[in-house]
Amino acid sequence: MSIELKNVTYTYSPGTSYQIHALKDINLEIREQEFISIMGKSGSGKTTLLKLLGLIDRPTSGKLYFKGVDSEELRGDRLAKIRRQEMGFVYQDYYLLDSLSVFENIMLPMILDHKDDKICKEEAEKLAVSFQIQNLLGKYPYELSGGEKQ
Repeated sequence: MSIELKNVTYTYSPGTSYQIHALKDINLEIREQEFISIMGKSGSGKTTLLKLLGLIDRPTSGKLYFKGVDSEELRGDRLAKIRRQEMGFVYQDYYLLDSLSVFENIMLPMILDHKDDKICKEEAEKLAVSFQIQNLLGKYPYELSGGEKQ
């Protein structure tokens, strides 16, 4: 298994008189190579759950395990490396850096992994061909339409 939640609860404003229980006693297991989709009405806790699964937030109570390791043990560079190399999200928002070109935005995760400059460029070009966006590589996010950003 890759990610497991055991009796996970997430509360906004814990310890105060005004608390919102976004998630309560969630048990979930997601295995490696498994694709899931999370659906529900507005305000049902989808984004909160994704933030927990992405190791961005920590549960108020319960346990979250990533590859058998308690998420409480994951910190700093180790946590950043897991997020960068072992997880994938398709965000509703684009999270592109406006100060970087499309080409540079594609290369950024590889640069953070300290890959060779030449390899970063080659991989970015391959990805651009795969997604048929070679014509956008020199543009900046603010020059793109919503569909092009996706």
